[in-house]
Amino acid sequence: EIKNRNSEEAIQLISTADTNEFDVLLSYPTTLFNVRTDEDLKKLWVFYLIQAMAENRFKKAATDASGKWIAPGESKYMLPAYTTVGHGIQKNLKEKNLLKSFLTAIQVLKAKGFTDSELADSKSQLIKHLKRFYSANPSEQTLADYCASHLAASLPCSDYTSFMTLSFHMIPEISMGDIAEMLKNSFKDETRQVVIRYPDTAPISAAAVQTTLGDFVSDNLEFIPEQPDKFVLDEAREAFSQLLITDEEQKLIRSVVQTVAETASIMLGFKRSDLEKKRLQLLHIHPLRSIAAMFTDPYTKQCVAEIMDSYLKWKSFISDFSKRMNEEYNRGNLQMYIQGFSLTLKANPDQVRMYINNKKWEALVKYLIMLNN
Repeated sequence: EIKNRNSEEAIQLISTADTNEFDVLLSYPTTLFNVRTDEDLKKLWVFYLIQAMAENRFKKAATDASGKWIAPGESKYMLPAYTTVGHGIQKNLKEKNLLKSFLTAIQVLKAKGFTDSELADSKSQLIKHLKRFYSANPSEQTLADYCASHLAASLPCSDYTSFMTLSFHMIPEISMGDIAEMLKNSFKDETRQVVIRYPDTAPISAAAVQTTLGDFVSDNLEFIPEQPDKFVLDEAREAFSQLLITDEEQKLIRSVVQTVAETASIMLGFKRSDLEKKRLQLLHIHPLRSIAAMFTDPYTKQCVAEIMDSYLKWKSFISDFSKRMNEEYNRGNLQMYIQGFSLTLKANPDQVRMYINNKKWEALVKYLIMLNN
């Protein structure tokens, strides 16, 4: 799935005058196959996410080694560069070796993978990156940039609209299992390339670097994501169910949503006082519990979709929901309910977590509307 561009490790040592710093670069060049199918496209974005998360780990590794991280420049292309790079500068390689710190970071991620928060944040950043290249009505310049991105990655230029639409749909669904599967074939020891620029007053040898590489192999390491056991899932479901709401309150929530959906916008003014009175009655209920009450009832869920089609109704709906979600977010009162909420609505918890971590309340509701359950 990922082909090695180089068959053996490469070490390049460059003596530099007038400096007392070591410039250390560790890279893993790879080449992906062509994107011909939907599954290929998914793998492309899985690779992108792994690359982004790995580079964040490299950044931390540089700090841990008392070094200075050198960030890669922002890409002008949409698709990933096929080289994952750790790059930093430090004054002394003997005390806290930057190369060893980078290699340790690779060992850790190969063995233990990434956290749910890392994956959610990276997916959010990837979607933000893609939006830089997206337009519902692409201009000639947009299409030219799109094709240039493919050419830079040595990929054929596929249909713009299909590629972008499928990508926006696919990225949120990428799971930790997808990450683990691709990690098996990522960061292979034989592809490692090291470039070190060192002060001419403190020479180092290729043999010493090769010894370091030999001490930090990772091909034998495999990340196996933890699957929540039944007890954990039951606990999560129970925690969510403990959020207070009565049967009558659930009926009232559904009744309010149905009334708004069934009433013409121009007529809602006559019902505003009654609807506001009911809204205040329900204000104490946790917003995730309220939204679950809507989406566990098929007709009410359909009504939310109809509200979305009305600008004025939708603006009011999202405004009220966002206010309550922001209140609970600021109290730190959302994260512990994500798993139970997702189980209740048969939603992807990673996806829900991504929206909540980034306070994308409208996107969360739209995602729930699109779920086929």
